[in-house]
Amino acid sequence: MGAKDRQEHTPAYLPTGELVYVVDRKDKKEMNLVLRRSSAAPLVSSDAPIIAIAIAPDGSRIAWATSRTLEKNRTETALLWRTLPTGPDTPVQLLPGERVASPSF
Repeated sequence: MGAKDRQEHTPAYLPTGELVYVVDRKDKKEMNLVLRRSSAAPLVSSDAPIIAIAIAPDGSRIAWATSRTLEKNRTETALLWRTLPTGPDTPVQLLPGERVASPSF
């Protein structure tokens, strides 16, 4: 897959100094991912574009925000988090109309 098929953005670092970043796929058949530089196994997979990520200062958790456009130009946003390395995705309940631009710990 070439660079034209994906966009890499939102770099962050684990406490170990390891680079983590978002890979948004242009081919909607592929998942959007949060990857570690040293591993092919994704930390996060999402069918919605990932707009931002945050790593807990101790490296124990990751949070991410997604946003996608629905019909009639409505936007759906979501905020999720997970315990690293393999905890379940936990959604954060947002208020009606609330949007998240950048999660943090």
